[in-house]
Amino acid sequence: MNGLARRWERLHHSSWGRHGASASLVLCGLMGVLSLASLGCADVPPAPPEESPAPPPPPLEGETTTPHSEPAGTSVLLQVIDTSGKPVPGAAISTQGVVVSLDGSGHHLFENLPPGRFFVRVDAPGFASATATVETQAGAHVGTQVTLLPLTDSITFEATEGGVLQTEQVHISLPPNAVVDALGQPVTGSVTLTVAALDPTRQLAAMPGPLEGFSSEAGATVQLESLFMAEVSLWSGGAPAQLAPGKTATLEFLLPESLASRYAEGELVPAWWFDLDAGQWREEGLGSIEASPTHPGRRAWVASVKHFTWWNADAPWTDKSCVDVLVVDNKGVPVKNVAVSAQGVSYTGASLTSFTTASGHACVELKRGGTAHLLAGPPSQPLSERVTVTARADAATCGGGACTPVQLVLPELICTPGASVVCAYSGPEGTENQGVCQTSRRWCDVSGTKWSDCEGEVLPVTEDCYTPFDDDCDGVVNEDCHCSDKQGQPCYGGPSGTEGVGICRAGTIECDLFGTVTCRGQRLPEADMCWTSADEDCDGANAACGTGHSGWTPTGSLISPEPRGRPVLLSTGKVLLIGSFIQVYNPATNTWRKLGSGPKFLYLLGALPLLNGKVLFVGEEEAKIYDPATNTWSATGPMGVKYMAPVAIVTLLADGKALVAGVSILTNNDCKNMLSQVYDPIANTWSSPVCMKYGHESSWSQITLLRRSGHILITTGWGRAELYDPATDSWSDSLIPSGFGAFPGHAATALPNGKVFITGGQGQDTAKHTAYEYDPSAITSAERAPMLAPRKYHTLISLEDGRILAMSGKVDQWRPPDVDTPPDSEIYDPTLDRWSPIAPTICPRPGHTATLLPNGKVLITGGCSDMTFTELYTP
Repeated sequence: MNGLARRWERLHHSSWGRHGASASLVLCGLMGVLSLASLGCADVPPAPPEESPAPPPPPLEGETTTPHSEPAGTSVLLQVIDTSGKPVPGAAISTQGVVVSLDGSGHHLFENLPPGRFFVRVDAPGFASATATVETQAGAHVGTQVTLLPLTDSITFEATEGGVLQTEQVHISLPPNAVVDALGQPVTGSVTLTVAALDPTRQLAAMPGPLEGFSSEAGATVQLESLFMAEVSLWSGGAPAQLAPGKTATLEFLLPESLASRYAEGELVPAWWFDLDAGQWREEGLGSIEASPTHPGRRAWVASVKHFTWWNADAPWTDKSCVDVLVVDNKGVPVKNVAVSAQGVSYTGASLTSFTTASGHACVELKRGGTAHLLAGPPSQPLSERVTVTARADAATCGGGACTPVQLVLPELICTPGASVVCAYSGPEGTENQGVCQTSRRWCDVSGTKWSDCEGEVLPVTEDCYTPFDDDCDGVVNEDCHCSDKQGQPCYGGPSGTEGVGICRAGTIECDLFGTVTCRGQRLPEADMCWTSADEDCDGANAACGTGHSGWTPTGSLISPEPRGRPVLLSTGKVLLIGSFIQVYNPATNTWRKLGSGPKFLYLLGALPLLNGKVLFVGEEEAKIYDPATNTWSATGPMGVKYMAPVAIVTLLADGKALVAGVSILTNNDCKNMLSQVYDPIANTWSSPVCMKYGHESSWSQITLLRRSGHILITTGWGRAELYDPATDSWSDSLIPSGFGAFPGHAATALPNGKVFITGGQGQDTAKHTAYEYDPSAITSAERAPMLAPRKYHTLISLEDGRILAMSGKVDQWRPPDVDTPPDSEIYDPTLDRWSPIAPTICPRPGHTATLLPNGKVLITGGCSDMTFTELYTP
């Protein structure tokens, strides 16, 4: 390890090894205190009124007074420690594109933060990287710790030979010639492999991040139960290296005996790698439970991997129950801003850390029916006694269902985490607060239970080219440092023939912040993903999705027949179909799967995907939230309005909120019963209703989100249309031009240029051929080439290449179905102002839904005589 002590693990693992993209970073070595507002790193709201400051710390020997400062705004005090509890002062902390240093005691105070999720990544020489995520409330002052695992096991081998490399708990099999450097060039000399192993039955506090991950199978975030995890890295000449593209290594984790007994040999357990830049585990492949060849009578988890980082053998779980924790002091007074967490006893999982509100409450989710230890304060230094609780057998989540009440009692809290007293500085004049140099401080610790002595002073040292900081405190970072004479030259480390194909592109040779040569900006091949339109493996085709020819192709059949289901496109690229049952379409496998029963509404106005992965269902007078990951329901706040179905429609706003608009059944004379209101998914509340100009019947109307302005356009027909402005929460028809070409039963789609394309609808005797382009910025409506076939109640999709697809529909609602066959589909080319026919759908669909998938294809459901038959259109 001595040869690695001067080298740092890559701050951004994705900068060349896996994804080839690197964020630009701002360097900030600022006296152990970072204000993101002062650096312009975030839009920070005004700080709430400060509370009365806590009493000052007791004076040290020889002191008469101890003036101290309280943290400003919303703040987080971070402390980085090793597994023995000692500080790790040499770590680099990155957050929101900013890199900061710690003081000598391992502390850094972040002040004036925007409320919400605060995320940091921690890298230190000789340790495995880790992360911390804290949910902050406005004005809160909280503390958190990150525990780093040392890279204690290192093995040297010859890259050209490969080999089987063994530590006590981790075995790695590497093929010959499987290592490349940061530029993607083959490594032929000696290579060092380092391993940091973590036994989840004993070391959960040292995990690199929370045990939650993104499951490719569930298409959502799930909780994880770990069997074993380890960080594995390669080093060549002290610089980071990686597996060559196309090469794989075999990992073998020796499982703790208490966990191995739960699994049979041959059973498959998913493999997960930790994304240090997102703070989340990501599913990639499967490992199998096998008899250990080196430990008779023991079992191991064996998996093949394509890159090295943190790897974890995890069984995902989604069945949750919850605990409502009340934290009080020894006088029974509720205590706010205290960390509360749970560590599994009957399962090897851990909850996300929650912080108590002003009422002293925090909600923690457990595995359904599982037993866990609850504690307050940092897991490595808990403030309360551990309380053992068994979750209820009934499913419940925070905000949805009954939670088990538990009380935790704390000792007296004497100060605010992050409050400090500045001590004397003993360094050379002019260096204090320059670079990494800073005075010592007396800190109120991360728990608010004690004051430290003066500690953490950082003095100038010789500039180190392998740190991202100004070590000698002269105002210049890494002066006279030079990592390569090839800086500025192009570089590419992918297989021959892939550069410039698909996503793959070359980069530029640069020195990173840690003095290591890197190929910045290059993009290397990855596994092809069917739910995107990109060619990730750079072979010239999206092979994972089939041949890629244009036209109509069938998908797998629906599990339950659904004549008129409502589709909801999730952020994962999967599609929920809402009807009598909820079914999910996976574009990666081209198959459907049933999740559960559909919503129980008298009339469902609409279903919308929220940014958190859940789905909002809106009925006539109530709304519910559905979580596809757990197949559970929860209620929103009361709507306060009862809408008349079907004279109401719903849509998403650009900021992730939801809008419902329509005619109210309850009398509202001010608005003539024509109302709209907005749902806020963060607050789980509905706004007070505002007045609209018109009522809009859902089967006649189209609702469109304008791509540039974020306004909502509702077009009904017969000249009735209006715009909603989310900024003012108001409606207006002042931007609707005269002669506006929208007719009942028309279709509309938003264009990338901010305009809206409108086609068809009901004429006097039959459907219309018309096509119009509405420009809200110029308040004009221009006629375009008419469609080849008249149609109404059809669908209109704006494709990724800019063309517009018009599908099926009806010609005359008074004709019988065997006479009024739906017209064939056609495509409009805006550059030529011309429509062209395309092949008809496999199954005629006079009534259907169409969903544009992230891979550029269009999923068609409903309207077919075979109610289980769905199909795809490939442009």
